Amino acid sequence: MIFQIIKYFSQMKIKIKQLHLNLQIPKFAHLSNTEMGAYSMGDVVLESSKRHNSVNGLAVELPEWTKRYLPQEILGTATAIVGAFIAQLFTSNPIVISYAGTAGENVGFYGLAVIREIHLLRRSENSSIWKIAWRTFRNLVMEFGPAEFIDSSLVRPGFMLAAQSGTGSVLGGIMIGKLAADIVFYAIAVNGYELRKKLFGQITTKSLAEEKNN
Repeated sequence: MIFQIIKYFSQMKIKIKQLHLNLQIPKFAHLSNTEMGAYSMGDVVLESSKRHNSVNGLAVELPEWTKRYLPQEILGTATAIVGAFIAQLFTSNPIVISYAGTAGENVGFYGLAVIREIHLLRRSENSSIWKIAWRTFRNLVMEFGPAEFIDSSLVRPGFMLAAQSGTGSVLGGIMIGKLAADIVFYAIAVNGYELRKKLFGQITTKSLAEEKNN
């Protein structure tokens, strides 16, 4: 599953839109390069070790997984820190703090996931609140269920506990443990997401806009 993530990013296609017709699209100077060369809209002389902000006249579409998970990750990180901090007010036990950080992250991550899912379903269909609630539950369990069971029961608290012990810092341990646990979590979750799309289809803001225009 981890290899699937590596394969996805190695083969990922990023859409680039020209905002000016005379602008050159970024390209690889050599086939062995890992980075593309971008072109400025104006002539710029760069001095050694200096930076310069320039307009490149391009619009870049974020990859699907980034748009889907990044907002939830940002909120989940914030609530993980809050959960660990609150637990630290009552105990110095790193195990309790680790599970509190995990619980806090789940509140933020899944809270936003539920809100976004309901919002998309309500815009896509005229169904009862109970039907929307069921589909929200079904979709998110299909996508996150196995990943979350493994993550919250053992992996994330374990990594947070180990990182706290290794760094001697609650905040540092929570952050390092979270990042390590995220690798395992998404290695499983992305498979659930792809399966969900195959079984139930996919609703996005873009697809809703296309339906409205038609």
